[in-house]
Amino acid sequence: MDKRTWVFIAIMVGLISGGLLYRHFAQDIDSRGATRLMRAIEENDAEKVLKFLSVEEVNARDKSGQTALFYAARNATDPKVIYKLIVAGTDPLTTDKSGQTALTTAAKYNSSPAIIMALAKQGSPAAQQQENKDKALVRAAKYNTAEIIKTLLIAHARPAGQQPNERNASVYLADNEKLTEQEKADYRQVMLMLEILDRREQFAKSVAGTQIKTTKKAENKNRPADAQKSVDQKETVKEIKTTGPSQEKTPATQVETGA
Repeated sequence: MDKRTWVFIAIMVGLISGGLLYRHFAQDIDSRGATRLMRAIEENDAEKVLKFLSVEEVNARDKSGQTALFYAARNATDPKVIYKLIVAGTDPLTTDKSGQTALTTAAKYNSSPAIIMALAKQGSPAAQQQENKDKALVRAAKYNTAEIIKTLLIAHARPAGQQPNERNASVYLADNEKLTEQEKADYRQVMLMLEILDRREQFAKSVAGTQIKTTKKAENKNRPADAQKSVDQKETVKEIKTTGPSQEKTPATQVETGA
């Protein structure tokens, strides 16, 4: 090929490369729907994260329904990124189109215990966050390392969870290629022990509640009639104090005549 052909090829390659770089770095939204903030987090570029965090909506979603926190959950190594996004107003319990949260995403893809723990501390109400941790443990048991499983257990994730027909996290250990056979056996035993302790606690609460109800019924049944009448009178007085005195007044003539 002659010199002009080589020059033409070089120019075309330059234009194409420049266009791709512009599309990825300069455009606000890329083909995935990812914002500049999401891409900065994905690249672990702390300087750009700070820059775009102040000018972009932290709860903006890409085409899969994920926010910037999901990108941090999957790619970040520094938990400060998580805290900055939380402080900026992102919702740690929001779900993407597949029903995953940032924590369950991290439980599958992120190998940093610090990131897992940072996400496990976030979210309210407490019951919803507990369910979130339980689901994250199931994903970690199937996909992630022993260290991540241990971190979620430390964060009080429950192996059995509380949802109907939910499979125990220990079942998924067998499919995890990142665990040795010894680690699978060890964590299976740990999860079984934690499940037993959790069931014992639930049983104890149930028994305590039943005993209280039974005791109250027995006390009411054995209370003498006069005592019961006294209790009723006290309840009546309490009701009067609560609702206020009656609006009807006794006529003066009735008081004078003793009527």
